[in-house]
Amino acid sequence: MKKIALLTWFSNGNYGTAMQAFALKTVLSRFGECSIIPYKSPRYKYTIDDLINRRKRREVYSRLWNKVLLRINRKYFKGESNKSFAMNMFFKDYLEISETNTERSYLKSLETEYDVFVCGSDQIWNPNHYNSAFFLDFVISKKKISYAPSFGVSSLAGFEDLKESIGRMLLDFDYISVRENSGQDIIKKLTGKESQVCLDPTLLLTKDEWGRIASDSNIVVPKNYIYCLFLGDYRKHSSRLDKVSELLEMPILHHTYNSHDYFSKYNKLSGISPIDFVKAIKDSFFVCTDSFHATVFALIFHKPFICYRRFLTSDNKSQNTRVENLLSEIGLIDRLDLNEDDASLLLKNDFINADIEIERLRNASMEYLNNALCD
Repeated sequence: MKKIALLTWFSNGNYGTAMQAFALKTVLSRFGECSIIPYKSPRYKYTIDDLINRRKRREVYSRLWNKVLLRINRKYFKGESNKSFAMNMFFKDYLEISETNTERSYLKSLETEYDVFVCGSDQIWNPNHYNSAFFLDFVISKKKISYAPSFGVSSLAGFEDLKESIGRMLLDFDYISVRENSGQDIIKKLTGKESQVCLDPTLLLTKDEWGRIASDSNIVVPKNYIYCLFLGDYRKHSSRLDKVSELLEMPILHHTYNSHDYFSKYNKLSGISPIDFVKAIKDSFFVCTDSFHATVFALIFHKPFICYRRFLTSDNKSQNTRVENLLSEIGLIDRLDLNEDDASLLLKNDFINADIEIERLRNASMEYLNNALCD
């Protein structure tokens, strides 16, 4: 049986990241024996220079503030502790990862153990979090395949120092696919090579498959509620959330992600596992989010939703393109920053054509994997 090594993000505390790793491992296991390489990028160590850099300075202060809150806010401490435990149990039970490694020397020792190496999905090629390992630069003689990695940005403008090395590593791939059209353009400009746009792995599994996975969850949720998850700052949308709650006459269940979420006025859902995350969306009536993967699961389970843009268009770290590309492709771009004043628009059932498009893209993505892995 073919042995497949998968290198991806899985443990950054993000539920969507964990579920895309699970989904891709599940699909790759149909082609052989697939294992996730338990590699993590080394933790970034901030320096005095980071306090001078305006963007880095905000990150430093944010991390320090989170550490202070963990000490003084008991709800935050308990929620994050429970989440960490639930995440680690998910890694062990569903990803078969009990320990992680941050050493490059470890990666170099793997080539003799596997027949083919796959990298993807998620934003493993994001230049803001650049790590050449996620371009499989440690693989010398085995087949290298990318499955739907995202650059997370619309272009590499501002990252001139990385263009040459990224282009060189991309030329070494046997098969290349990306998650967005913008990634396809970046690869074409850097290498002249064509690449295929494939679905995020979470969309390769069907509604029924995700339903069976969600049935493993034991969380108890209200009967009718609006599920909210914001990776950015929910506070800039709070008046709009209140309006949705008023129109639908339902309470908001706020899934905490950031430290300030623990101070929100809404009912809170915290300390849960990635499986619970899927169930919380499956059992909801409506979804409000700025999360790509929360949007994906709303699509899978046919939940009416509003997806809010998390970044300003002018922000060179903007990750809006991935959700814009997906919603445009399946004909639901009007759900992006949807005006919540009209209840009939909020509850419009427009998933039939979206399902057709997703199935078409799913078939094309599976054909890509079949060609890449069975060639």
